[in-house]
Amino acid sequence: MIGMNFSFKKSTIGGALLLLLALQSTVVKADDDKSKSKPKKETKYDRLFKDKKVETARSKFITVYKLDNKIYFELPRTLLKKQMLLGGRITSTTDPTTVTVGSTSSNPVLFYFDIQDSSVVMKTPNNVLFQDNAPSKDLEGALSQNYRDGIWQGFNILAYNNDSTAVVFDVTSLVGKPTSLIPVMPTRNGNYSIKATPKSELSFIRGIKSFDTNLAINNDFTYGISTSLMSMPIGGERPTTVGVCYSVTLLPESAMRPRIMDSRIGVDYSVRLGIPKEGGSTKRIFFSHRWNLIPSDKKAYAKGKLTTPVSPIRFYIDNTFPESWKKPIREGILEWNKAFEKIGFRNAIEVVDFPQKQSDFDPDNIQYSCIRYIPSGSSSEPTSNIHVNPNTGEIMNASMFIYSDVERLLHKWRFIETGAVDPSVRSNRLSAEKFAEGLKMLVMKETGSMLGLQNNLGASFTYPTDSLRNARFTTTMGLAPSVMDDVHYNYVAQPSDRGVRLTPTGLGMYDYFTINWNYRYFDTDNVSINEEKNTLEAFVDNKVMNPRLRYYAERNGKWDLGYKQEHLVTT
Repeated sequence: MIGMNFSFKKSTIGGALLLLLALQSTVVKADDDKSKSKPKKETKYDRLFKDKKVETARSKFITVYKLDNKIYFELPRTLLKKQMLLGGRITSTTDPTTVTVGSTSSNPVLFYFDIQDSSVVMKTPNNVLFQDNAPSKDLEGALSQNYRDGIWQGFNILAYNNDSTAVVFDVTSLVGKPTSLIPVMPTRNGNYSIKATPKSELSFIRGIKSFDTNLAINNDFTYGISTSLMSMPIGGERPTTVGVCYSVTLLPESAMRPRIMDSRIGVDYSVRLGIPKEGGSTKRIFFSHRWNLIPSDKKAYAKGKLTTPVSPIRFYIDNTFPESWKKPIREGILEWNKAFEKIGFRNAIEVVDFPQKQSDFDPDNIQYSCIRYIPSGSSSEPTSNIHVNPNTGEIMNASMFIYSDVERLLHKWRFIETGAVDPSVRSNRLSAEKFAEGLKMLVMKETGSMLGLQNNLGASFTYPTDSLRNARFTTTMGLAPSVMDDVHYNYVAQPSDRGVRLTPTGLGMYDYFTINWNYRYFDTDNVSINEEKNTLEAFVDNKVMNPRLRYYAERNGKWDLGYKQEHLVTT
C-alpha cells in the first residue's frame, strides 16, 4: 500500500508539472503573438525616404542619396571633425572655345563637418604650426581666440539613423548647385574676360558615387556667359551647359612629413602660418607639393643602390584613346623615371591600362590617377587636375586630360616654327611619326606639373641662339634646360643648319636637379625637418650659380640672383 501510494503521488506531481509548463508555454506564445502583432514605431529616419524613388550610393565613407534633384549625405559620426577636401572640375561642356574640360578655377577647400545644436556645420580649420616646442597653455588659449575655425556653411539635421551612429542632412546647396565656395567657371580666356552667371533653375544632378575614402557628385550646370575685351562687351550673353564633378575626399590620418620650400626651386607649394616660440614673430611656412615616395629598402637606398618605392606613382591610361596614341603617352610619362633613377628610385612611376576585370575601379574615384581622353573640338594643350593635402603638401591624386583635336595644335606649332627648315611638315597634317613625337613632348611637360613642378619660362634664355643652330649642341643638350619651359620646337634653326635638332630630346638638367631637390628621401627617424631643410639649402647654394639650374619665376613672382634664402621663402 505504501509503495502504491508513493507511485500515485509521483505521477500526480509529474502531471501537475507538465500542466504548469504547458500553461506557461501558452502564456509565452500568447505574449510573442501579441508582440508580433504590435507594429514597430516608425522613426523620422524611416520616413525620410520611405516609398520614394531614391538613388543610393553606399560605402564605408559617406552614404549619398539622390531624390528629386536633391542630394543628401548620411555622415557617420565617426567622421565628425575629420579633415576633408572639397574640389570641383569641369567634365564636359557645350562650348570648348570658352570652357576647357578637366580644368579647375579654384583650389580645393579644406574643411571638416561638426554638429552644432541642431545643425551640421562645415568648418575650415585654422592651421597654425609650431616649428619648435608646443605652446604654453596661456599661448594656446590666446591662439584659440585669435585663430578660430571658421564656419562656411550650415545644414539642418533631417534625421539620425536608427542607432544614432550617423546623421542625415541636405547638401544640395553645396554639391548639387553652382556655389561660390568652389567656383568652376573660368574668369579669363586669353585676353578676354569672361562672366558666367549661373542659372540655378537649369541645374540638374546626373549621378552620385561613393567610395571608401571619397565621393563624387556629377552635375549639369547652365550659365549665361558673356565675353568682354578691355571692358568692352563682345556679343551678348549666350547659354552654356557644363558638366561639373564635385568631389569630397577624406585626408589620410598618417601624413608624410612636409618639405620646407626654397624660393629658388620651381615647385608648387601650400602655405601655413608658423609661430616658432613664445615671443617670436609669426611667419608663413611653405610646403612643397610632392608624392610620398619611400624606398622599400632604406638600407640599400642609403648605400646608393636603386630601390623601388613602397608605393609607386601609378597612372591609368584611358581605354578610349586611339591605340597609336598610347605609346607616346607612356613614353612621355615614363621619361621622368630617368630623373628618379638618379636619386635612387627604380620604377618610381608606373603606367597601366584601365583595368578591365577590376570591379572597384572607377576613373571618378580619385584614388586612381588617370590619363583621360576628351573627345571634343578643343585643340588645347593637355591639362591636369591635382589634389594636394595642404597640411603636408602631399600629392594624393593627379589626372591628365588630353583632347582629341590636339593634333591640330601640334601641326600649327610644327608648321610655323620649323616649316622653313623641314619640308615634310608643309602639309595639312603631321605624319604619324611627327604627331607621336609632339604628343610625347606635351605629355612629358604636363607630367612635370603632376609631379609638382612649376613652369620655368626663363630656362630657354640660358641657351644662346647660335647654340640652337649647332647640331652637336642640340643633339646633346636639347632645346632648353627644362621641359617646363614652353619651347615646343627649334624655331631658331635655318635651312643651312645641317643636322640640327628640331624637337626636344627629353628632360633637361634643370628637371633632374628639381626632382633631386623635391624627392630625395631623408630618413625621418634620423634626420630632423630642420636638418633636412639645411641640407637641401646647401645643395641649392652649390648648384644655383649655374644659370641653367635656376628657376625663373613668371612675371607675377620675384627672383633675384643675389638673394640667399635666410628663412623659408618669399613671394
